[in-house]
Amino acid sequence: MGVAVKWDNEQHTTLLYTFTDPWDWGDYDLAAHLGRKMMDDSPHKVAIIIDLIGTQNLARGAIQRLSQGIEKVHPNRGTIVIVCTNPFVQAIMSILTRLYPEHARDVHNVKTLEQARALASRQPWIRGLFGNLRD
Repeated sequence: MGVAVKWDNEQHTTLLYTFTDPWDWGDYDLAAHLGRKMMDDSPHKVAIIIDLIGTQNLARGAIQRLSQGIEKVHPNRGTIVIVCTNPFVQAIMSILTRLYPEHARDVHNVKTLEQARALASRQPWIRGLFGNLRD
């Protein structure tokens, strides 16, 4: 399968989606469905890492398909971290963050999986800190 999803840590606070060529929207749909089921079972927010290093391009209709996904935010979805070095894919992601600025604050782009994991692992702590400051 061209798109796989799994828990990226033992605490089940981060989902890792890994894209490898070739992949299509059917692969994406299966992984997204499984990821939603995994988040359904979580009692807390879940960071999402989308690893696009293993793919050269997005499938046709990427802006439309990803826009649909952005509009269906899971209640347990936390920060999204996209791992990508491909300029074309980065341009598509930039367009999406401009189209949906209300979601852009929770979307981050990094160049390595290690950077993504570091950012995702800090999110529960940061959210907890800000929650305590507002109370």
